[in-house]
Amino acid sequence: MSKYTKICLLLSLFLFIYCHVPPSREIQNKDFTDLSSIIESSDRVLSLSYLDEKIEYSAEEENYISLKFEIVEKFIGSSKEGEIIFITFSKSYFDELTSQNKENISFSKENNYLFFLMGRAKKNTFPKKLGGSLWLNNGNPSIYEITDNKINIISNPLIIENLPEEFNNIQKISYSDFRKIILEKIIK
Repeated sequence: MSKYTKICLLLSLFLFIYCHVPPSREIQNKDFTDLSSIIESSDRVLSLSYLDEKIEYSAEEENYISLKFEIVEKFIGSSKEGEIIFITFSKSYFDELTSQNKENISFSKENNYLFFLMGRAKKNTFPKKLGGSLWLNNGNPSIYEITDNKINIISNPLIIENLPEEFNNIQKISYSDFRKIILEKIIK
């Protein structure tokens, strides 16, 4: 085999392998069709209270927003009640957040929120204040606003318009019932 043929074969093999490596979860924009899948793929599932602090910054050539929350209840993960956590969003994603009840979302200290999160090691380009990990929403729909024991799903408009039946039904039940469903699915 000639040197040229070996180089072409090696290059072809490299391109074949590279093209078959799946993209990271962060850029897949994972949209869930059932609650079990989002629970199983989340690193943390937390009930949170917003602490009215928002940090806006740029890192790795992208704009981000991180919101500060206090942990009210842990369903999955190593968090403890009362701990502080920052949830990070790309600014473009955050600016699109909506729900069936509201056009633009603003997080409120009066409501609690249920988040399905994935954690990633924080690079030094992100603010130190965020802690050692970046906590990101785990696809869609992974943010739930709890107001007066009622649930409101928060996501981007396209997801809200096309929610699978299971998620539409969640918005019709009380948070207490939703909490029981989550706990039952975690135990299985």
